[in-house]
Amino acid sequence: MRRLAASVLLLASLLAPTLALADAPSTMSYQGVLTTGNGTFVPDGNYNLTFRLYDVPGGGVALHTENFPSVAVERGGFSVLLGSISSLPVIFDRPLYLSVQVGADPELTPRVALASSPYAMALRFPVVQTQTFPSPLLELRNTTGATARLEGFSEIGGGNQSGRLDLYRAAIPTTMGQWYTTPDGANLDFYDEAANATASLQSDASGSGGVLNIRRNTANSGFLVDGDHNGTSEPQVVISGSARSATFDMGLLGNESVVLPANAIWSLEMFDEPGAASVNQSSATVLDGTVQTLSTRTLNAPSLGYCLVIGTVEVQLTHTNGVTSSALFGVSDAAGVFPTTQGLSVTISASAATGTYIQPVTVQAIFTVFGGNSTFYLLGDENAGSFQTTKRQLSILYVPTAYGTVSVPGPAAIVGNGQSVVSPESREAEAVHRARVEREMAAMQAQMVEMRRNLEQVQAEQASVATRKEK
Repeated sequence: MRRLAASVLLLASLLAPTLALADAPSTMSYQGVLTTGNGTFVPDGNYNLTFRLYDVPGGGVALHTENFPSVAVERGGFSVLLGSISSLPVIFDRPLYLSVQVGADPELTPRVALASSPYAMALRFPVVQTQTFPSPLLELRNTTGATARLEGFSEIGGGNQSGRLDLYRAAIPTTMGQWYTTPDGANLDFYDEAANATASLQSDASGSGGVLNIRRNTANSGFLVDGDHNGTSEPQVVISGSARSATFDMGLLGNESVVLPANAIWSLEMFDEPGAASVNQSSATVLDGTVQTLSTRTLNAPSLGYCLVIGTVEVQLTHTNGVTSSALFGVSDAAGVFPTTQGLSVTISASAATGTYIQPVTVQAIFTVFGGNSTFYLLGDENAGSFQTTKRQLSILYVPTAYGTVSVPGPAAIVGNGQSVVSPESREAEAVHRARVEREMAAMQAQMVEMRRNLEQVQAEQASVATRKEK
């Protein structure tokens, strides 16, 4: 049976403080002596040796296995470089034990406990270093992947030194960003490639909260958010341009809480608000026994909504005793016809005394409208008697939203004698259209006359040429 007398030499880098930790080799030198069962050296020659690393002195599962098929042994001594055949895993953060197996023999016992070199003990956890070197105490470089990884709870700074983290960009000597502390709390600053400040996130010096500042150039702020403006616990947002700015201050009331640049809101952007249209007339209109348009007005609605249409008219009628006087009034979205819920009656009974009666009449209804122009009419229809109207007013109010159930008038129905009356606006539009058509027709006729004249002239010239050729 063979026995093992061995010594373990750890990485040379741990014994040389001038060698950077990142340059330490990932191999481990191991030297030992093989003896026979009676204590004599084994014969010189090449031996098949297998090495295993465990985290327990006996039993367990090997964390690393590495076989050296031909190790030179002279006077019992040998030397190998573990990790040169199979890379050593990252397991040197715990106590480890090394075993050696010769050929097919069982592992030699006992396992050898690995020990640290004296200087390597400085790296035992917790690692505490207090130095006054002008250069960094720790530098980690990795050109192909993540330089360093921290998992779990980490601290920068402590009781004797405030924390600060600087961010650099390759080939630029100035910082691109800084994370540091002040008496008010933590600050985060950003810079461009010329070391100009671009943005910052700071603890509010006036109390609680924070301040976010994004610059539009080296001298001026472009976007400023103060979470605790002037210590009021109310936020303020300021957007500053070269000539215009906007301010949102939740510490103020009413219109002063929001200040926008002049002409910042387009009129079309407010078209979803209520709007109105109206017409007032004082001329007298004598009812003639047909459905007449007393007043009309058009409203340009921005979108789907509702129009409240209110018509008011002063009615004057000449009544004769023994004959009933009556007329209908209402508002409509069609000329000459009353909706089914309109046509409100004004009646003087036959028993009333002969005379002139004056009575105000108000009618109203709500209509559904869509985007675009909608025209509404104040209508009157004399059934019997002698009626005329004065002091007419038609008002239209547009609202975009219903906050309850809205019942609109039913489809327009012809009442009275069934005659429709075209509104003045419709008559005017029709007259303009007719005049335009007449002008275009006259122009076309003039062009045709001119073309005919030119054609006759060409034909005359051709006939003259033909005559000269014959001669």
